[in-house]
Amino acid sequence: MKNIKSNINKNSIVSLIFILTIFTLLFGFLAKIGEGVLTRIEKRISPSQNITAEATQPAPETVDLNKLYPVKQTENKTSDTANNTAATVNNNKNLTIGLKTPAILKKIIDRGEALSTDSIMFKTKFIELNGLFNRVLGKRLVNDVDKDYNVGKLDNGYLVFTNPKIDITKYAQQTKDFKDYLAEQNIPLLYIQAPYKISKYDPELPTGFENYTNENDDNMLAALSKDNVNTLDFREEIAKDNLNHYDMFFKTDHHWTPKAGFWAATKVAHLLRNNYNFKINEDDYNLDNYNINTLKHWFLGSQGKRVGVTYTGDDDIDLITPKFETDFNFSVPTSNINRSGEFKDTMFLYDLINKKDYYNLSPYESYIGGNYDLNLITNNKSPNNKRILLVRDSFACAMTPFLAMSCKNLDTIDLRYYTASIKSYIEQNKPAVVILMYSNQQDEYFNFK
Repeated sequence: MKNIKSNINKNSIVSLIFILTIFTLLFGFLAKIGEGVLTRIEKRISPSQNITAEATQPAPETVDLNKLYPVKQTENKTSDTANNTAATVNNNKNLTIGLKTPAILKKIIDRGEALSTDSIMFKTKFIELNGLFNRVLGKRLVNDVDKDYNVGKLDNGYLVFTNPKIDITKYAQQTKDFKDYLAEQNIPLLYIQAPYKISKYDPELPTGFENYTNENDDNMLAALSKDNVNTLDFREEIAKDNLNHYDMFFKTDHHWTPKAGFWAATKVAHLLRNNYNFKINEDDYNLDNYNINTLKHWFLGSQGKRVGVTYTGDDDIDLITPKFETDFNFSVPTSNINRSGEFKDTMFLYDLINKKDYYNLSPYESYIGGNYDLNLITNNKSPNNKRILLVRDSFACAMTPFLAMSCKNLDTIDLRYYTASIKSYIEQNKPAVVILMYSNQQDEYFNFK
């Protein structure tokens, strides 16, 4: 009898969600039509030439990095004899646990997933209804319109993207060539492998779900080791410190947490002291010397936004600020961003975290404000006079503010957005060390022109 009642209750829930989804789809369709009509009316009554004087004010002058750091015309191109083979097709299947998805419900779910990426009114309601469907039906893989952003749920409830196997040969060769170039400038290179959300020692993968990120990272580090490139593997450091790998990550986002970023900066700072002759202040890397303000149920990450907060919940996020006195200059030359003062006044973009907005804000990026082509940070209370160049991806957001404690100047470059010559930058600024820190491998990251 209990099983029968349980099935009736579950079927009632599915039926209710089905009716709500039909209603929301119809309402959204009508809203979309209305939105189009209003747009056409607005265009007719708002001529494009009706521009106020305030709107025509010139934008603040910014720095042209291409003029400041030009690419040399005679520069030798990085060897591209190694072929970067196409990513293998990921054979993940729709994993369903519990009820079998009826054909009509599958059509509704697929339609909901397609509408989830359209710019329509009540978009988030579609996402959340779709997430609730998938949760009730026990789906462990939620398909996205863009297959690169299919979301899987691990056994522990953490969400991950589905990443294919890649050939890292070209990337390893480009890194070796870059190391050789830096050696000519008497500048050491350190390659840091940021950890992926799936632990290589405890993958938590459901049956039939495939993810090759750790295998790709292992292959990359093995190739770099053969080429005598200095490396630091944060996955191994987590294991050595007997930390819970998943505690380092948000449940709904692909990034690590601010506490993990602090831990990572501490590891790098000690390596800089021991291997690269940096003087550091140990108190700067004692978490007891920081205030931690935890914002509860405040954050829905990149993966959670794809499937809805109803699918697996939300995340807390910490704001970590020093208890001691600090003095920094923070600038992004191409965006006319300039801040000076205490850590708390320079290292955060509070607009991204001051209010809870699951689907339109990314509180993780409140740390330094996200991704920039070139970001310059000066620590006016540095224990040394060293300059670091950190070539980075988005994992650096949570680490950068704390790494800035270890040097006089911390310059970061994100090659996805930086169009000037990184070699011209290096020759003009002469960093004491260049650090590459990546969470995965892709073409833009290794374009060392």
